[in-house]
Amino acid sequence: MGSTENQNIPSKPAEEELEDILLSCRYGELEEVQSFVSQYGINALADARDDRGCGCLHMVSGNGHIDLLNYLLPLLPPTQFSLQNSSGSTALHWASLNGHLPIVKALILHPSSPGDKLIDIKNSSGHTAVGEAEMMERNEVAVWLVGRMLLGDDKEPEANKEDRDEKQPVGVEDKDGEDDEEEVELYRMSLNDKGEVEVKEPENKA
Repeated sequence: MGSTENQNIPSKPAEEELEDILLSCRYGELEEVQSFVSQYGINALADARDDRGCGCLHMVSGNGHIDLLNYLLPLLPPTQFSLQNSSGSTALHWASLNGHLPIVKALILHPSSPGDKLIDIKNSSGHTAVGEAEMMERNEVAVWLVGRMLLGDDKEPEANKEDRDEKQPVGVEDKDGEDDEEEVELYRMSLNDKGEVEVKEPENKA
């Protein structure tokens, strides 16, 4: 008795599995994420954090994986939109910092999102998503976000165009603010000679 009911309860993922699934989110591995959610449930993914407090939305948004984001947004709890890591940055901060306009739009416009309220959230360096975009000269993102602030939910600036950096992985240096610079350094990626994505971990993990 009760065996059928117990089969419906997902087992708890091991620590290594949580680390791996965050890597899958970082690399945009949709099938791996779908398999994890099927086995453990969406809450296990929503609760996953790295040592800097970053969740799956940080990884997906910071690296411009729109297909994976579109899969996750209907499933994740609404609180994930405003989740801040140890540097106070949200997924919107990371998407704005790296110029991923389609990601920025999806995070703001999704029905479960707090919407334009996300733009007001400041990280520990005192930057909003607009500030991050302006600092890194992500002009299309900055214009669109400012347009949201000025025009409201029913309008969109005509100057917006498709983000050409949509698939560019995290790999920018902050020009101001040690917290942001350290955060981006942790997730810096580059292409090796074979065209494969490499992750550069920080030299000092203490």
